[in-house]
Amino acid sequence: MRTFTIRTHILLLVLAVSIPLVLIVGLAIYSDMQQTIIRTKHSLQIIVGTMVRNTGGKISETRQILERLAVRPLVKRVDPGHCDGGLKDLLTISPSYANVAYANLDGQVVCSAVPQPGGKPVNVAKTQWFNKAIKDASFSVGTPFVGLITGKWVSVLSSPIRDEHGKVAGVVYLPLDLNNFNPNIPDNLLPDASHYGFFSESGVLVWRNVDPEKSIGTLRNTDTAKRIVQLRYGEMESMSGDGVMRFIR
Repeated sequence: MRTFTIRTHILLLVLAVSIPLVLIVGLAIYSDMQQTIIRTKHSLQIIVGTMVRNTGGKISETRQILERLAVRPLVKRVDPGHCDGGLKDLLTISPSYANVAYANLDGQVVCSAVPQPGGKPVNVAKTQWFNKAIKDASFSVGTPFVGLITGKWVSVLSSPIRDEHGKVAGVVYLPLDLNNFNPNIPDNLLPDASHYGFFSESGVLVWRNVDPEKSIGTLRNTDTAKRIVQLRYGEMESMSGDGVMRFIR
């Protein structure tokens, strides 16, 4: 009987010692996970800030180029017989653009750095970006679509051309080549299998780092995409299709 009692006490002693150790290990794992989440969110904030600055800088740079192009004498004429040779030079030194061109008020592309298909003028009057540019009569950024001249996924950045009386005479535009777009995110900030990109306010995916040619221009009707559009500013967590919890900002 005594032997049994001693063994029982020893067993209880072992359990008494083991339980706090289990709790300590559990707390350590939880603490490490929390630290990982904090570091991940911090990296996400840096990445978002970098993307905003770099993308905003590119858009600002393009706007300045367009405004300078819009006041060039040959561009202001909007005459297919007198194209500005500077368009091809600009395209040569700026590979991030798919083309450099300008169109009249009817949407006819009168001059293009990239040869127009079949040598015939393309008409962009039915495109979203052109109608927005004419309606706003100011610098604008269009939603993604397949360029009628280049056949590439582009987001068209445009600016009005005004005549000597200040009236809009046409639109000069630079289609941003979305397949070759690079927001220049530092690789050391990115965890493995990171996905990042841009949505328009209507939920259209403008660009993504993974398989951009398959995802650009698609309308994301998923609950996550809708929440992202509604969120606008802030952060959220979402379970992706591959079963990985992702932080979104």
